[in-house]
Amino acid sequence: MAPTSLRVGDKLHKDDKLHEKCGVFGIYKFNQDVPQSNLGDIFKQTLAGLLGLQHRGQEATGIATFTNNNELNISKGSGTVSDFFKKNPFFEAIKEKVNYFMDTIGLPSFKSTFNETFKEYSKDFSAHNYAQKAIGHLLYATSKAGERVHAQPIKEGEPPFVLVHNGNLPDVDNLKAFLSGKGHPENILNESNDSELMAKTIAQFQAEIIKKRAETNGSYKVI
Repeated sequence: MAPTSLRVGDKLHKDDKLHEKCGVFGIYKFNQDVPQSNLGDIFKQTLAGLLGLQHRGQEATGIATFTNNNELNISKGSGTVSDFFKKNPFFEAIKEKVNYFMDTIGLPSFKSTFNETFKEYSKDFSAHNYAQKAIGHLLYATSKAGERVHAQPIKEGEPPFVLVHNGNLPDVDNLKAFLSGKGHPENILNESNDSELMAKTIAQFQAEIIKKRAETNGSYKVI
């Protein structure tokens, strides 16, 4: 492995583990028509991109996709790309048998609820098939390491947006003070990492801008 130059403030790691600061991969499809033969291409290409960046972080991974109708889908969790984005054969088998049973006795509404509930556990990524754009993330935690995993992308705002972040923001006190002044609960802010605080701050400004524009246009009502 080639030697790596260190910047001022960087820590010299003496173990044999990979140490980086997250990885980010994005892709956008300019042709908005998705042929049936290309279903899932954006998602698959994002997976391939993250695999190529796996050395940047191994603690968690995630992908957010948007359709051309701006439907947002996010899949994220702890582990490497290969580990997290691998279908769970046990839950897949359960899902197949339960769906067959419900088809036999005719419970379409319950089947829909069951499939939605099991989506997370069975690793059903079919919702990403019609993606026109995607962004993926690999987490190497630079703060709160060893505590709960803060997988990205992070969803915030209305209309929703997603944020992925590479690096760390050492001083988050100003963000916490700003958000606390806007009514955000202290316990939530204290549990949030720098990326989550940045996303909440952007969402706060987004809401204020939308409100101001609505008031200017005479369509906003204070409840």
